[in-house]
Amino acid sequence: MRDTKANRSDSGIVVFVRFVFFVLTFFILLSLASRIIVPKSNRDLLYFNAGGIFSLPKNSLDYVVIGNSNAVEGFSPLDIWNGFGYAGYTCGEPWQNTAGSYYMLRTILKTQSPKVVILDTDTLYERKSTFSSLENDFSIAVQHYYSVFRYHNYWKKLGFSDFLMKENYTWHHVDYGHAVLTKINAYNGSKYMASTDRVQKMTPQMEYYLDKITNLCRDRGITLVLVSIPSPTYWSMAQHNAVAKYAEDHGLNYLDLNLNYQDYGLNWATDTRDRGEHLNCYGARKVSLYLGKYISENYRLSGHAGDPAYDVWNKDYASYFKYISTAAPTN
Repeated sequence: MRDTKANRSDSGIVVFVRFVFFVLTFFILLSLASRIIVPKSNRDLLYFNAGGIFSLPKNSLDYVVIGNSNAVEGFSPLDIWNGFGYAGYTCGEPWQNTAGSYYMLRTILKTQSPKVVILDTDTLYERKSTFSSLENDFSIAVQHYYSVFRYHNYWKKLGFSDFLMKENYTWHHVDYGHAVLTKINAYNGSKYMASTDRVQKMTPQMEYYLDKITNLCRDRGITLVLVSIPSPTYWSMAQHNAVAKYAEDHGLNYLDLNLNYQDYGLNWATDTRDRGEHLNCYGARKVSLYLGKYISENYRLSGHAGDPAYDVWNKDYASYFKYISTAAPTN
């Protein structure tokens, strides 16, 4: 009986050791596969033009913008550069939610140490069911740690250099993450920010990741600013009330650009490309100059105007300004 019990005990230990070995091996192979399959060109990293941030010198940015397509199309770093000398980058992904913004920020902070982070508040309201949202958040987290799941289709492009794991992060995005779109399609709807006491609360998981963004910024000594980009299609006073309450409770500055768009000359007849869902480059320019002024008046950023290390910014702005000045608006 004693021998039988001992054998069973030894057998259980062996099974457990084999299981642990299998799990460790699995995750080691998963990590190795992630290193191999992740694109070695920053042009293929992330979505939109966010990967261009990795071509910039380390710790060269004063601020970064994170969010979804509203951020990508609504913020122009080059206009802020020309007006105030601040270097920034717009990092956004389509339909990015707060979980995506959190992991995007963690990725950015590997190479940059901005003094200010601007979060587009549209990411706080994901238009999915609770189950789909939780499933999406889990997928985002897994993809952050194991890029083989994010870039699983990239295996078709694998070359010899991928197995050598040599990175070539030299692709430079001349508009610093901003999607410069000249299309005009006017918003003709009614006023959308009517006063109300109603509060459209964030889902618990969205607020959870907003807390993580807030704490991450505080731990790194970064000022977090919540900004709502003008969007009659997606924004409302009830959402504003929820974000304003969160900002007040957590000691954050909140700037809702939907409330005072007349103050900085935004015109819904000319400054949106899709009837108020997103801004075009003309609207983004007005928003960015207003935001640059807000930053200059509220935060201590030294700026880099006249610094030869930032000469490329002047060249890129000249090219950008020429384009938006001469490009014929499309309908």
